[in-house]
Amino acid sequence: MTKISAYDDDETLSDNDRLVGTDNPSGRTKEFPLSSLTTYLSTKGIGGASAYDVAVLNGFVGTEEEWLDSLHGVDGKSAYELAVIDGFVGTEAEWLASLEATRPYNVYTALITQSGTSNPTVAVLENTTGQTITWAYSSTGLYIATSSGSIFTNLKTAFFATPSVYLGSTYPYNILFDRLSDTQVFIRTIKTDSTATDVNSVLTKTTIEIRVYP
Repeated sequence: MTKISAYDDDETLSDNDRLVGTDNPSGRTKEFPLSSLTTYLSTKGIGGASAYDVAVLNGFVGTEEEWLDSLHGVDGKSAYELAVIDGFVGTEAEWLASLEATRPYNVYTALITQSGTSNPTVAVLENTTGQTITWAYSSTGLYIATSSGSIFTNLKTAFFATPSVYLGSTYPYNILFDRLSDTQVFIRTIKTDSTATDVNSVLTKTTIEIRVYP
C-alpha cells in the first residue's frame, strides 16, 4: 500500500478514483473506491450531492465560489438572477437546493377525515400535480376524488394510505385505493371481519398519497 504522502496532489474526481485514508482504531492505511463512500453516506442518511458536487464530479475544477461565479448568462447575469427573472422565488441557497435531484413523479399528499354520509375533508400537505382535487361521498365506505385535469394515467398512478386509529371502534378496517379514470380515483373502507362490510366514519386524519409517474 502506497503511503498517502506519496500520492500526487489532484483536486479532480472521476468514477475510477480511489480514496485513501487511515482506519480507526487500527491506524492502518486503507484504499477503497470512491463509489463506496457514496454508498456508505447513503446508509447513514446523508443524501444528495449538491449542484456544486455534481459539477466537480463532471470535471469542474475550483472552489464552490468559483463555480458560482462561472454560472453567468445573458448580459453578465448569474444563472440565479436569470432564474429570478424567469419567476423563481427564493434565496440563492434555495435555488441551488432546487438544482439537486428531484423526485421522478408528481405527488398529492393529504390527511383525510370522513364522518357519517358527509364528503371527506382533507388537509393537503403537498400537491405538485398542478391540478385541484376534490373529494365526494359516493356511498357507504366509498369516496371519490375528482381532478380538475387528466392526471391519473393508467399504469402510472400509485396509491399509498396509512390507516389512523379509530378510537371507540370495535372493528379493524382495510383501505382500498384505486383508479377509476384519468380524472378520478376512489377510496373504499371495509371491515376486516367475515362480513367485509363497507363502513363510514373510520378515516380520521388518515395519511394518503397519490404518485403520478411520467
